[in-house]
Parts: sequence; C-alpha cells; structure tokens
Amino acid sequence: MSKKSREFRYMTEQEKFLRNLMSEHQVSQSDVAEHLGISEQAVNQQLLRLTPSRLKKLESIILTLSKKTDTD
Repeated sequence: MSKKSREFRYMTEQEKFLRNLMSEHQVSQSDVAEHLGISEQAVNQQLLRLTPSRLKKLESIILTLSKKTDTD
C-alpha cells in the first residue's frame, strides 16, 4: 500500500493581499469573524473563495478594525 503525498494549493494574489493586509494591520481572522458574526472557519472559507466584491468587503473590514485598534 503506497502513501499518497499531500498536495498544497497555491494562494491567489488576492488572498495573499488580504492575508498580508491583516498581518500589517495586526487584525486576526478571529477579529474579522467576530465583526461579521461568523466562525473563523467561515472567514477562512471566504478567503479561499474570493470574489471581487468579497475582496473589497474584507479589505474594508480589515482597515476598519485596524483603525479601531489604533484608537484603543
């Protein structure tokens, strides 16, 4: 019986952009999930299935949450 090696998927440029934006602004997936009222897994799934409108929405949320943490 042979073992199958696991393949990794490549991140799209848009997903990289959002993940880097979250890192730069110190906003976690849990912060985004709390803001949207969904689970962290749901946020991760949204990042995996980006559409142009979802990209803009998540970018806006990340920047909004970043501003909130700057003022705290």
